Amino acid sequence: DLLARIRVKAPRPGVVVFDDPSSWLGKPVSLGEKVMLITGIHDTEMEAWVAIGDDIEFPKQAKITFFPNVDPLHPVVGEVRYLAYEALPRPNGTLAFRLRGTIMQTEKPRLGLKGTVRVDGDDVTLAYWLFRKPWALLRQTIGR
Repeated sequence: DLLARIRVKAPRPGVVVFDDPSSWLGKPVSLGEKVMLITGIHDTEMEAWVAIGDDIEFPKQAKITFFPNVDPLHPVVGEVRYLAYEALPRPNGTLAFRLRGTIMQTEKPRLGLKGTVRVDGDDVTLAYWLFRKPWALLRQTIGR
């Protein structure tokens, strides 16, 4: 009877995702604690972090181009679905805005790929593009 209760059955087919399997070794699990996530094969989306210094106004559904580290010559195209309104701590400890995007291609990349994302915004003047970062640094320095 106890062995029958050990089996865990998923409510739907998909891929099991563990955040960090090695962190669970020897750790007791409490009731209701989230151990894993089951995701559909086609539920892949893009996630990127926009540094505070690079935050600009993005148009609705701005185009995203993702260049995977494993195959940068075949980028994945998508559009912005969500951009956080406040900066959150990133895994490396810095603050950034979380950006999520929907993949527009029929062939989805595999889950967990890392790479570089380019987000296309509206056109700006050359003066704005050249002086945006120095102006932001000056504002941070003088506190206004």
